[in-house]
Amino acid sequence: MNISLVQLSPATGEIDKNIISHVKWIEKAASEHSELVIFPELSLTGYEPTLAKELSITKDDPRLKVFQQLSDNKAIIIAIGAPLQGATGTSISLLIFHPKKEVQVYSKQFLHADELPFFVPGISRSLLIDDTAIGLAICYEISVGEHIKNVMATHPSFFISSVAKDQNGVINAYQKLSEIANKNKLPVAMVNCVGEADGVQFAGKSAFWDDQGNLVQQLDNHAEGILSMKI
Repeated sequence: MNISLVQLSPATGEIDKNIISHVKWIEKAASEHSELVIFPELSLTGYEPTLAKELSITKDDPRLKVFQQLSDNKAIIIAIGAPLQGATGTSISLLIFHPKKEVQVYSKQFLHADELPFFVPGISRSLLIDDTAIGLAICYEISVGEHIKNVMATHPSFFISSVAKDQNGVINAYQKLSEIANKNKLPVAMVNCVGEADGVQFAGKSAFWDDQGNLVQQLDNHAEGILSMKI
């Protein structure tokens, strides 16, 4: 499977502008024959917890139809980050568009303490592609042993984390993801954002590791870009 990570610098709160940016990168990924393209945490709005409630959307938001159309037309699975409206509050979610199927939702189950005033925990599920499980995590979840244990119980063939991390966060994530790869003998990836949001400078370095925990590809810490790898 060809997988693409899109390191994005979202425009804070500007969903329509960010959709245009997402479309550009999805078309780029499709031109490179990617079968799955994934974006950073809250990529559609930027990582702005204090704005998340007013920016939150539903999976049926008509503005998202372009992603289903691209998925159908390009035969590509698309995972975008968004604050999602729910009955109990706003969740940090990945909306996953499959060709000619209903949109799938993966929501962050384990929240960092500073996210608790703004978000509610969601449901954590693996991504299934042709009956093959791909483990998922959103940011803080890669540091939660219970989450990793639950993901590995599904016997994934690959593990992807969608994050919004600053420089120190990236350093810690690199160590943790290398350990996860080596311990579980499966390749892993991290897709991060760049630019500023929530008063933080995000540090990019989206990357792939092999099943021994060795770093095999990475982007830089400041520019938008796409990183693709056959798994």
